[in-house]
Amino acid sequence: MPTTYEHSPDLEEAVQAARDKWHPVLKQCGVTVAVLLAADIDDETGEISRCLKKDGYPVAAMISITPAKQRALEVADALMVIDEAAWNDLSQDEQIALLDHELTHLQVKAADKGLVGLTDKGKIDRSQKLDDHRRPVLKLRKHDWQLGGFREVARRHREKAPEVVAVRVHQDELGQYAWDFDLIGAAKELADPGVTEIRSTIDGKTTTVDLREGAAAH
Repeated sequence: MPTTYEHSPDLEEAVQAARDKWHPVLKQCGVTVAVLLAADIDDETGEISRCLKKDGYPVAAMISITPAKQRALEVADALMVIDEAAWNDLSQDEQIALLDHELTHLQVKAADKGLVGLTDKGKIDRSQKLDDHRRPVLKLRKHDWQLGGFREVARRHREKAPEVVAVRVHQDELGQYAWDFDLIGAAKELADPGVTEIRSTIDGKTTTVDLREGAAAH
């Protein structure tokens, strides 16, 4: 089924609220973001399903910089596309966090060199670079970390597997804020047969997972 797109002014207001709250550089430089909802819609049932992918993996949203030709039409500086099915599965707090995440990808180039930042007083520290249409020139920021791996490799090589090593490094560096995952599910997925209990310590807090049927973490 083809992917359909719908303009969402309501979500644009939510994006602007997130921009104004957490992204002062974007706000002070007047960066604007348009929003489209994307969905695969079943012709018979009308049900929607997830459709957005990046590098072959499902994503909840994507953001891109508007090309110069489209800027000439006075459209927004960036375009955020949100997977409607994924969006509907999120809580309100998760939705707001998603908008914040996508906005964090946007950076404003400085007129001289580098990127626009903030002074100690919260004002932009230098002039922004403008394009031929007098709009801020943007750059996409990459994620601070990107992880990938295979379950079977983790099972075979345990703590020596690059997948496990990478996860542990980020656990050590970022603690519970980045790794608030389903500990019970992960433990059951990776544990050797016969293991009945696993302990995990994150940010000084130890959690014990009892792998026996019906048991819970404590």
